[in-house]
Amino acid sequence: MIMRRAITIPGVVIIFITLYGLSPFLYPLSFVMSIFKPFRSLPRFLTFSLGVVLFELLGDIGLLFATRHRGNHDRFMLANRRVQFWWGQKLLNLGVRVFDLSLSITGEEAIQGKCALVVSRHTSMGDTLLPLVCFGVKRDENLRYILKRELLIFPSLDVGGNRLPNLFVDRTGTDTEKQLNAIRKLTAQASSNESVLVYPEGTRYTVEKKAKLARSHPNLKEQLERWPNLLPPRLGGLGAMLEVNPGKDVVFLCHTGFEGSASIRDLFNGGWCHQQVRIHFWRIAYEDIPADHQQFIFEQWDQMQATVEKLMALD
Repeated sequence: MIMRRAITIPGVVIIFITLYGLSPFLYPLSFVMSIFKPFRSLPRFLTFSLGVVLFELLGDIGLLFATRHRGNHDRFMLANRRVQFWWGQKLLNLGVRVFDLSLSITGEEAIQGKCALVVSRHTSMGDTLLPLVCFGVKRDENLRYILKRELLIFPSLDVGGNRLPNLFVDRTGTDTEKQLNAIRKLTAQASSNESVLVYPEGTRYTVEKKAKLARSHPNLKEQLERWPNLLPPRLGGLGAMLEVNPGKDVVFLCHTGFEGSASIRDLFNGGWCHQQVRIHFWRIAYEDIPADHQQFIFEQWDQMQATVEKLMALD
Protein backbone atom coordinates (compact mmCIF):
# COMPACT_ATOMS: atom_id res chain seq x y z
CA MET A 1 0.00 0.00 0.00
CA ILE A 2 2.74 2.47 0.96
CA MET A 3 4.77 1.63 -2.14
CA ARG A 4 1.71 1.99 -4.36
CA ARG A 5 0.81 5.40 -2.95
CA ALA A 6 4.44 6.52 -3.17
CA ILE A 7 4.02 6.14 -6.92
CA THR A 8 0.38 7.12 -7.55
CA ILE A 9 0.16 10.28 -5.41
CA PRO A 10 3.28 11.98 -6.88
CA GLY A 11 2.06 10.67 -10.24
CA VAL A 12 -1.13 12.73 -9.95
CA VAL A 13 0.92 15.87 -9.19
CA ILE A 14 3.22 15.23 -12.17
CA ILE A 15 0.29 14.60 -14.52
CA PHE A 16 -1.45 17.75 -13.26
CA ILE A 17 1.62 19.96 -13.83
CA THR A 18 2.38 18.39 -17.21
CA LEU A 19 -1.18 18.47 -18.55
CA TYR A 20 -1.91 22.03 -17.46
CA GLY A 21 1.51 23.20 -18.59
CA LEU A 22 1.01 21.76 -22.06
CA SER A 23 -2.65 22.77 -22.39
CA PRO A 24 -1.88 25.98 -24.40
CA PHE A 25 -0.34 23.72 -27.03
CA LEU A 26 -2.72 20.77 -26.66
CA TYR A 27 -5.91 22.79 -27.21
CA PRO A 28 -4.99 24.13 -30.68
CA LEU A 29 -3.82 20.64 -31.65
CA SER A 30 -7.07 19.09 -30.39
CA PHE A 31 -9.16 21.53 -32.44
CA VAL A 32 -7.18 20.70 -35.57
CA MET A 33 -7.55 16.97 -34.90
CA SER A 34 -11.31 17.39 -34.32
CA ILE A 35 -11.71 17.99 -38.05
CA PHE A 36 -11.31 14.25 -38.46
CA LYS A 37 -14.29 12.09 -37.43
CA PRO A 38 -12.41 9.75 -35.02
CA PHE A 39 -11.32 12.83 -33.01
CA ARG A 40 -14.32 15.13 -33.34
CA SER A 41 -14.77 15.50 -29.56
CA LEU A 42 -11.07 15.67 -28.70
CA PRO A 43 -11.31 19.26 -27.33
CA ARG A 44 -14.10 18.13 -25.01
CA PHE A 45 -12.03 15.14 -23.93
CA LEU A 46 -9.08 17.40 -23.16
CA THR A 47 -11.27 19.69 -21.05
CA PHE A 48 -12.72 16.66 -19.28
CA SER A 49 -9.24 15.26 -18.61
CA LEU A 50 -8.04 18.56 -17.15
CA GLY A 51 -11.07 18.60 -14.86
CA VAL A 52 -10.62 14.98 -13.77
CA VAL A 53 -6.97 15.56 -12.86
CA LEU A 54 -7.85 18.78 -11.01
CA PHE A 55 -10.61 17.15 -8.95
CA GLU A 56 -8.41 14.12 -8.28
CA LEU A 57 -5.71 16.41 -6.89
CA LEU A 58 -8.19 18.50 -4.86
CA GLY A 59 -9.77 15.30 -3.56
CA ASP A 60 -6.37 14.06 -2.39
CA ILE A 61 -5.78 17.38 -0.64
CA GLY A 62 -9.22 17.14 0.98
CA LEU A 63 -8.41 13.66 2.26
CA LEU A 64 -5.13 14.99 3.65
CA PHE A 65 -6.99 17.70 5.61
CA ALA A 66 -9.47 15.08 6.86
CA THR A 67 -6.65 13.48 8.85
CA ARG A 68 -6.92 16.28 11.41
CA HIS A 69 -10.01 14.47 12.73
CA ARG A 70 -8.26 11.12 13.28
CA GLY A 71 -8.70 11.45 17.04
CA ASN A 72 -12.49 11.37 16.67
CA HIS A 73 -13.66 8.35 14.65
CA ASP A 74 -17.14 9.66 13.79
CA ARG A 75 -15.85 13.07 12.68
CA PHE A 76 -13.03 11.41 10.73
CA MET A 77 -15.49 9.17 8.84
CA LEU A 78 -17.79 12.13 8.18
CA ALA A 79 -14.91 14.26 6.86
CA ASN A 80 -13.85 11.52 4.46
CA ARG A 81 -17.42 10.94 3.32
CA ARG A 82 -17.85 14.64 2.60
CA VAL A 83 -14.75 14.57 0.41
CA GLN A 84 -16.13 11.48 -1.35
CA PHE A 85 -19.49 13.16 -1.97
CA TRP A 86 -17.85 16.37 -3.21
CA TRP A 87 -15.51 14.45 -5.52
CA GLY A 88 -18.29 12.29 -7.00
CA GLN A 89 -20.67 15.20 -7.54
CA LYS A 90 -17.98 17.34 -9.18
CA LEU A 91 -16.95 14.59 -11.59
CA LEU A 92 -20.54 13.82 -12.59
CA ASN A 93 -21.29 17.52 -13.10
CA LEU A 94 -18.12 17.82 -15.17
CA GLY A 95 -19.12 14.99 -17.50
CA VAL A 96 -22.65 16.38 -17.90
CA ARG A 97 -21.42 19.88 -18.78
CA VAL A 98 -18.45 19.02 -20.98
CA PHE A 99 -20.23 16.37 -23.06
CA ASP A 100 -23.58 18.20 -23.04
CA LEU A 101 -25.54 15.39 -21.41
CA SER A 102 -29.13 15.47 -20.21
CA LEU A 103 -29.90 13.52 -17.05
CA SER A 104 -33.30 12.33 -15.83
CA ILE A 105 -34.30 10.04 -12.95
CA THR A 106 -37.46 7.97 -12.51
CA GLY A 107 -38.49 5.66 -9.71
CA GLU A 108 -37.18 8.14 -7.14
CA GLU A 109 -39.57 6.75 -4.53
CA ALA A 110 -37.28 3.69 -4.41
CA ILE A 111 -34.47 5.93 -3.16
CA GLN A 112 -36.51 6.64 -0.05
CA GLY A 113 -36.86 4.16 2.79
CA LYS A 114 -34.39 2.18 4.81
CA CYS A 115 -30.85 1.40 3.72
CA ALA A 116 -30.46 -1.26 1.06
CA LEU A 117 -28.29 -3.54 -0.98
CA VAL A 118 -27.87 -1.49 -4.16
CA VAL A 119 -27.45 -3.45 -7.40
CA SER A 120 -26.40 -1.47 -10.46
CA ARG A 121 -25.93 -2.01 -14.17
CA HIS A 122 -22.37 -1.28 -15.34
CA THR A 123 -21.41 0.00 -18.80
CA SER A 124 -18.72 2.62 -18.17
CA MET A 125 -16.23 3.98 -15.67
CA GLY A 126 -18.49 7.03 -15.49
CA ASP A 127 -21.56 5.17 -14.29
CA THR A 128 -19.78 4.26 -11.05
CA LEU A 129 -20.66 7.78 -9.90
CA LEU A 130 -24.42 7.28 -10.29
CA PRO A 131 -25.07 5.23 -7.12
CA LEU A 132 -22.86 7.56 -5.08
CA VAL A 133 -24.47 10.79 -6.31
CA CYS A 134 -28.03 9.67 -7.05
CA PHE A 135 -28.41 7.40 -4.00
CA GLY A 136 -25.73 8.08 -1.38
CA VAL A 137 -25.58 11.86 -1.71
CA LYS A 138 -29.37 12.21 -1.99
CA ARG A 139 -29.78 10.20 1.22
CA ASP A 140 -26.69 11.77 2.86
CA GLU A 141 -25.48 8.43 4.13
CA ASN A 142 -22.55 6.10 3.68
CA LEU A 143 -22.60 3.71 0.73
CA ARG A 144 -20.25 0.75 1.02
CA TYR A 145 -18.74 -0.05 -2.37
CA ILE A 146 -17.53 -3.40 -3.68
CA LEU A 147 -14.96 -2.46 -6.34
CA LYS A 148 -12.23 -4.11 -8.37
CA ARG A 149 -8.69 -3.78 -7.00
CA GLU A 150 -7.45 -2.25 -10.26
CA LEU A 151 -9.09 1.05 -9.22
CA LEU A 152 -6.52 1.47 -6.44
CA ILE A 153 -4.30 3.24 -8.97
CA PHE A 154 -6.45 6.33 -8.29
CA PRO A 155 -5.19 7.81 -4.98
CA SER A 156 -8.57 9.32 -4.08
CA LEU A 157 -10.20 5.89 -4.33
CA ASP A 158 -7.23 4.20 -2.69
CA VAL A 159 -6.98 6.52 0.33
CA GLY A 160 -10.62 7.50 0.76
CA GLY A 161 -11.93 4.09 -0.25
CA ASN A 162 -9.79 2.30 2.33
CA ARG A 163 -10.61 4.74 5.13
CA LEU A 164 -14.33 4.23 4.59
CA PRO A 165 -15.79 0.71 4.83
CA ASN A 166 -15.38 -0.43 1.22
CA LEU A 167 -13.98 -3.57 -0.36
CA PHE A 168 -11.57 -3.84 -3.29
CA VAL A 169 -11.87 -7.38 -4.63
CA ASP A 170 -9.34 -9.48 -6.49
CA ARG A 171 -11.06 -10.74 -9.66
CA THR A 172 -8.29 -13.14 -10.72
CA GLY A 173 -10.08 -16.08 -9.13
CA THR A 174 -6.97 -17.21 -7.21
CA ASP A 175 -8.89 -17.29 -3.92
CA THR A 176 -12.58 -16.93 -4.66
CA GLU A 177 -13.80 -18.11 -1.28
CA LYS A 178 -11.65 -15.54 0.52
CA GLN A 179 -13.17 -12.79 -1.62
CA LEU A 180 -16.70 -14.06 -1.01
CA ASN A 181 -16.08 -14.16 2.73
CA ALA A 182 -14.88 -10.55 2.57
CA ILE A 183 -18.10 -9.60 0.75
CA ARG A 184 -20.16 -11.43 3.38
CA LYS A 185 -18.33 -9.59 6.17
CA LEU A 186 -18.73 -6.17 4.52
CA THR A 187 -22.46 -6.77 4.05
CA ALA A 188 -23.20 -8.36 7.42
CA GLN A 189 -21.43 -5.57 9.31
CA ALA A 190 -23.24 -2.75 7.48
CA SER A 191 -25.14 -0.73 10.06
CA SER A 192 -28.76 0.34 9.76
CA ASN A 193 -27.64 3.66 8.24
CA GLU A 194 -25.34 2.15 5.60
CA SER A 195 -26.17 0.73 2.18
CA VAL A 196 -23.95 -1.66 0.22
CA LEU A 197 -23.34 -1.43 -3.54
CA VAL A 198 -22.37 -4.14 -6.01
CA TYR A 199 -22.06 -4.39 -9.80
CA PRO A 200 -23.05 -8.03 -10.38
CA GLU A 201 -21.82 -8.09 -13.98
CA GLY A 202 -18.29 -7.84 -12.59
CA THR A 203 -17.05 -5.67 -15.45
CA ARG A 204 -18.32 -3.07 -17.90
CA TYR A 205 -20.76 -4.27 -20.53
CA THR A 206 -19.59 -3.83 -24.12
CA VAL A 207 -20.49 -5.72 -27.28
CA GLU A 208 -16.87 -6.86 -27.55
CA LYS A 209 -16.80 -8.22 -23.99
CA LYS A 210 -20.07 -10.02 -24.54
CA ALA A 211 -18.74 -11.68 -27.71
CA LYS A 212 -15.55 -12.70 -25.89
CA LEU A 213 -17.60 -14.17 -23.05
CA ALA A 214 -19.68 -16.15 -25.55
CA ARG A 215 -16.51 -17.64 -27.04
CA SER A 216 -14.85 -18.46 -23.71
CA HIS A 217 -17.98 -19.65 -21.86
CA PRO A 218 -20.33 -21.41 -24.30
CA ASN A 219 -22.33 -22.63 -21.29
CA LEU A 220 -23.59 -19.06 -20.87
CA LYS A 221 -25.17 -18.97 -24.34
CA GLU A 222 -28.73 -19.07 -23.00
CA GLN A 223 -28.08 -16.26 -20.51
CA LEU A 224 -26.31 -14.11 -23.08
CA GLU A 225 -29.32 -14.41 -25.38
CA ARG A 226 -31.73 -13.82 -22.51
CA TRP A 227 -30.10 -10.47 -21.62
CA PRO A 228 -28.88 -8.89 -24.91
CA ASN A 229 -27.98 -5.53 -23.31
CA LEU A 230 -26.38 -6.94 -20.15
CA LEU A 231 -23.71 -9.34 -19.05
CA PRO A 232 -24.92 -12.32 -17.01
CA PRO A 233 -24.82 -11.53 -13.29
CA ARG A 234 -22.09 -13.25 -11.31
CA LEU A 235 -24.00 -15.16 -8.70
CA GLY A 236 -21.16 -15.46 -6.17
CA GLY A 237 -20.89 -11.87 -4.98
CA LEU A 238 -24.56 -10.89 -4.99
CA GLY A 239 -25.52 -14.32 -3.69
CA ALA A 240 -23.10 -13.91 -0.77
CA MET A 241 -24.65 -10.53 0.04
CA LEU A 242 -28.18 -11.95 0.01
CA GLU A 243 -27.03 -14.88 2.11
CA VAL A 244 -26.00 -12.66 5.04
CA ASN A 245 -28.34 -9.76 4.31
CA PRO A 246 -28.96 -8.03 7.66
CA GLY A 247 -32.59 -7.19 6.89
CA LYS A 248 -32.00 -4.71 4.06
CA ASP A 249 -34.22 -4.15 1.02
CA VAL A 250 -32.66 -4.49 -2.42
CA VAL A 251 -32.64 -1.43 -4.69
CA PHE A 252 -31.87 -1.90 -8.38
CA LEU A 253 -30.36 0.89 -10.48
CA CYS A 254 -30.81 0.74 -14.24
CA HIS A 255 -29.46 3.37 -16.60
CA THR A 256 -28.90 4.09 -20.28
CA GLY A 257 -26.83 6.76 -21.98
CA PHE A 258 -23.40 5.73 -20.71
CA GLU A 259 -22.92 3.20 -23.51
CA GLY A 260 -21.13 5.90 -25.50
CA SER A 261 -18.43 6.26 -22.84
CA ALA A 262 -17.29 2.67 -22.56
CA SER A 263 -13.79 3.44 -23.86
CA ILE A 264 -11.37 6.32 -24.37
CA ARG A 265 -12.02 6.00 -28.11
CA ASP A 266 -15.70 6.81 -27.50
CA LEU A 267 -14.71 10.02 -25.70
CA PHE A 268 -12.53 10.99 -28.68
CA ASN A 269 -15.04 10.34 -31.45
CA GLY A 270 -18.08 12.12 -30.04
CA GLY A 271 -19.93 8.94 -29.11
CA TRP A 272 -20.85 10.36 -25.70
CA CYS A 273 -21.83 13.88 -26.75
CA HIS A 274 -25.42 15.12 -26.38
CA GLN A 275 -26.61 11.86 -24.84
CA GLN A 276 -29.78 11.49 -22.79
CA VAL A 277 -28.80 9.69 -19.58
CA ARG A 278 -31.86 8.01 -18.10
CA ILE A 279 -31.79 6.45 -14.63
CA HIS A 280 -34.46 4.28 -13.07
CA PHE A 281 -34.66 2.78 -9.57
CA TRP A 282 -36.90 0.10 -8.12
CA ARG A 283 -36.98 -1.46 -4.67
CA ILE A 284 -37.71 -4.98 -3.45
CA ALA A 285 -38.61 -5.21 0.24
CA TYR A 286 -36.54 -7.58 2.37
CA GLU A 287 -39.68 -9.55 3.20
CA ASP A 288 -40.32 -10.17 -0.51
CA ILE A 289 -36.88 -11.64 -1.29
CA PRO A 290 -37.40 -15.37 -1.95
CA ALA A 291 -35.26 -18.08 -0.41
CA ASP A 292 -34.10 -19.10 -3.89
CA HIS A 293 -31.56 -16.35 -4.45
CA GLN A 294 -30.58 -17.46 -7.95
CA GLN A 295 -34.18 -17.32 -9.08
CA PHE A 296 -34.52 -13.87 -7.51
CA ILE A 297 -31.38 -12.55 -9.22
CA PHE A 298 -32.42 -13.91 -12.61
CA GLU A 299 -35.94 -12.50 -12.32
CA GLN A 300 -34.60 -9.07 -11.40
CA TRP A 301 -32.06 -9.25 -14.23
CA ASP A 302 -35.01 -9.91 -16.57
CA GLN A 303 -36.49 -6.70 -15.16
CA MET A 304 -33.15 -4.94 -15.69
CA GLN A 305 -33.14 -5.98 -19.36
CA ALA A 306 -36.77 -4.91 -19.83
CA THR A 307 -36.02 -1.54 -18.21
CA VAL A 308 -32.98 -0.96 -20.43
CA GLU A 309 -35.14 -1.58 -23.48
CA LYS A 310 -37.87 0.73 -22.15
CA LEU A 311 -35.41 3.57 -21.42
CA MET A 312 -33.71 3.18 -24.81
CA ALA A 313 -37.07 3.34 -26.55
CA LEU A 314 -37.61 6.83 -25.11
CA ASP A 315 -34.69 8.28 -27.10
